[in-house]
Amino acid sequence: MSVRSTEPSDPPPLASDDPHLPLAPYHEAVLMLSGDPARSVTLQVTLLTPYGQGPFPLAVMNHGATSASAHNRGERYRLSLSAFYFLSRGYAVALPMMRGFADSGGTIVEAGCDLARDAELNGRDIRAVVEAIAEQPDIDRTRIIVAGQSFGAWNTLGLGAAPPVGVRGLVSFNATMRTTACRDQDHSLVVSAGKLGASAKIPSLWFYGDNDTLMPVAVWRDVFDAYVRSGGHAELIDVGPFRDDSHQLLSHNEGIPLWVPKVDAFLARIGLPSKPLYPDFLPHIAPPATRWAELSDVTAIPFINFRGLAAYQAFLGAHGARAFAIASNGAFGVAGGGYDPIGRALRGCSKRAADCRLYAVNDDIVWTASPPADQRQNP
Repeated sequence: MSVRSTEPSDPPPLASDDPHLPLAPYHEAVLMLSGDPARSVTLQVTLLTPYGQGPFPLAVMNHGATSASAHNRGERYRLSLSAFYFLSRGYAVALPMMRGFADSGGTIVEAGCDLARDAELNGRDIRAVVEAIAEQPDIDRTRIIVAGQSFGAWNTLGLGAAPPVGVRGLVSFNATMRTTACRDQDHSLVVSAGKLGASAKIPSLWFYGDNDTLMPVAVWRDVFDAYVRSGGHAELIDVGPFRDDSHQLLSHNEGIPLWVPKVDAFLARIGLPSKPLYPDFLPHIAPPATRWAELSDVTAIPFINFRGLAAYQAFLGAHGARAFAIASNGAFGVAGGGYDPIGRALRGCSKRAADCRLYAVNDDIVWTASPPADQRQNP
C-alpha cells in the first residue's frame, strides 16, 4: 500500500464560509493507494472525515462517468450530497477514482459486452482501496458500507462477489454501464446483472426512477429482476419521476427526502450507524408553502424594519435557490445559491437573534403563525 496526503493534515476545526460547502467542519485528505494487486495501478482517493472521536465507520462512495475516454479523465470526485450524507451519520468517507480517471493511473476498463466483467474488475480495485483505508487506526474496519452512483453503482455491485471483511452492504443509485464497446447494451446489462446477482454475498439497496435518461423503466426493472432471480439479495426503491431526469437523484437537494430515509433504514437493518450525528452536513429542506401572504406583499412580513425591507426587495429580485429568515427583534438573514441557502440565511439571522425563522424560500412563503416543531426539516 502506498499512501500520500496532498492536503494539510490538521486544518482548523471551523465550519467553512464557502457557500458551496456545508456548515459542518471536516477534514479532507487526498491519498494515492494501490489498486488490485494482480493489475498494478495507483488510484487517487479522497478521504473525508468529520471532526470527532474515531474510530469512524467507513463509507465508500464510487463515482459516475460522463463521456469518459482516454482523452477525458474527468476531475477528482470530491463534493457530493451522498458524501455529506455519510459524514452527517458519523462515517469517514472514501471517494476512489477508478483506473483511467482523474489522477488515477492505468486506463479505463473495457470488457466489451461482458459488463459483469467490467464491474468485477473495477470492484477488485475498490476492494483494494477499502482494505488499505481499513488499516488506518481511526477507521472501524468492522463497519463498512460501499455505495455508488451510475457507473460507480455498477462497479459497487461488482464488489459484491468478493467484499472485504467488514463490508456489510451495498447501496446502488441508478446503476448502469454504457459503453460504445457494446452494441446491445440493454440486453448485456440484464445478462450481466444476472451474473452479478449469482455471485453476490451481501445485501444491497437499489434506487431507480421513472424518467431516467440512461435507464428506461423497462430496462432497469429487467436488470433488477435478473439480479434477484439469480440469487442476489436486494431491495428496490422506485423514486418515481424526479425533476427532468431521475438519474440525477443525488444532484439536487429535493431528492434528499426520497433517498435518505430509505438508506437510513437499510443501514439500521445491517447494523450500521444511521442517525444524524452532525446534521449541518446536510442542506436544510424547505418546509411546505403556506398561505400567509403573496410573495410580493411586503406589508405582510412581521417584525420587518427598513434594512430588512431593503434586503427582502433584493430577495424578490433574485432568482433560483434562496431563503429569507426573520426574528422578532427585526433581525434577518438572506442567502442565495450554493449548497445550503436556507442554513446560511438562518445562520446569518441567528447572529443577532435567538428566535429566527424562515419567512420565504425560493418563490414560496413558508411562514406560519406559530413556530414549527422542527424547523430544520431534515430527514
